[in-house]
Amino acid sequence: MVEETNAFEGPEKLLEIWFYPKKTEVPHAERSLRSIDHSKWKELLELVKCEILSTFSTDDMDCFLLSESSMFVFDHKLMLKTCGTTTTLLCLPKLFELINMELEWNFQFRDDLTGEIKNHPYKVFYSRRAFMFPENQRSIHRSWNDEVNYLNQFFITGKSYVVGRIDQNDHWNLYVTKTNDALCSGPDNAQEDDFTLEILMTDLSRSHAQRFVTDEPDHMDGHIIGTKMTNKTAINKIYDFDANKISFKQDSYGFQPCGYSCNMVLNQSYYYTIHVTPEQDWSYASFESNVLLNKIDTTSTQLDVINNVLNIFQPLDFCLTMFIKTESAECVDAKFPYNKVANYEKQDRIVHDLDDYQLIYIRYSKI
Repeated sequence: MVEETNAFEGPEKLLEIWFYPKKTEVPHAERSLRSIDHSKWKELLELVKCEILSTFSTDDMDCFLLSESSMFVFDHKLMLKTCGTTTTLLCLPKLFELINMELEWNFQFRDDLTGEIKNHPYKVFYSRRAFMFPENQRSIHRSWNDEVNYLNQFFITGKSYVVGRIDQNDHWNLYVTKTNDALCSGPDNAQEDDFTLEILMTDLSRSHAQRFVTDEPDHMDGHIIGTKMTNKTAINKIYDFDANKISFKQDSYGFQPCGYSCNMVLNQSYYYTIHVTPEQDWSYASFESNVLLNKIDTTSTQLDVINNVLNIFQPLDFCLTMFIKTESAECVDAKFPYNKVANYEKQDRIVHDLDDYQLIYIRYSKI
């Protein structure tokens, strides 16, 4: 994860598109996003300026470990997360062309406000933390306003938010479209549960970050290095579960001379992914998970998970975001103890009600 310039931009751009509300709403059961050949995804990712390192699949998703972070492809939705100076949003024209050509999916509607033809899939999210080095970004990604304007060229009913303290340059940006309920065709309109937890950490403990630096010989496979880093830091044990009852698959990569990425999947459907930039002057690590604790056999609470992640990196500061679909609220700890994150003090807590989701943003600093 080393770029041409000294400073590497750890904070990722996260694009998540739900084309349909759930797998059973996909028009042709035999054709879905997972039907698209991996060579097509490779071509798409070239536009983003990243490449596929490795893949694995479960019953419910295809997981891609990338040179700059990760991609997860389900039958009805995808999540693309890329760091560095990648051009995540520039893949949108190709993506919609691809699903139209390969799957005959068409989400075009006329925008009532402008009269323009745009796309209206079930739901679109795009988010990122404020960049550390925005001047190094390419094209539209140098400016949040430019990113929002670009997204509005493609999607109907998009809204943008800046969450947190702008003056401290650690705020969080979000773009989200209105849910397209017309794509829910079931008699009961039953929704798929959805929950996302992100922990975005800066100023990592030097000793903890050092575990993601390697002096292995250049010919050593990055997956071997990554596995060593995983085992050394217990990243594969963030969730407490019985391996005899829960399936677990993992893929990790250690970069030379430093850096780390991993994709972990629990129970076929639930992933968590971690990416680490350990260099002292711009150290950063991210954790993202869609794991619904009541859907897996675990004794872990959300607080346990958060403390386990923080123990691995010991950052000076971090922001935590939770995206909770309204219908999924009962799947999440109802009384999450915001003030009991070990060794950290809450600085800000902001809650947004967004259509059928609730966003909780909390910023912490080390005591």
